[in-house]
Amino acid sequence: MIHISAPFYILSVGSAVVALLVATLPEPGGVILANTLEEGEAFGADQAFFHIPFIARRREEKVQEQEGESNGGSSVSSVATKTTVIDFD
Repeated sequence: MIHISAPFYILSVGSAVVALLVATLPEPGGVILANTLEEGEAFGADQAFFHIPFIARRREEKVQEQEGESNGGSSVSSVATKTTVIDFD
């Protein structure tokens, strides 16, 4: 006889397995997606296991600031702005 909570456990384990598999997928946000098999195989190869875009942007900004300081310490500061377009169609 099957225990009454068996379906709950089966669905829970299945959901956990799927969540772990999805975590291994590369993040496509802000990237042109692949059109060929070769591009598809190379897609995401340069990303870390847990790629979090806003943390990567912060790291890039820090590296750029450090390069700017090491290249003569220019007093000119640049402000980067991000524009978000929302299409409601």
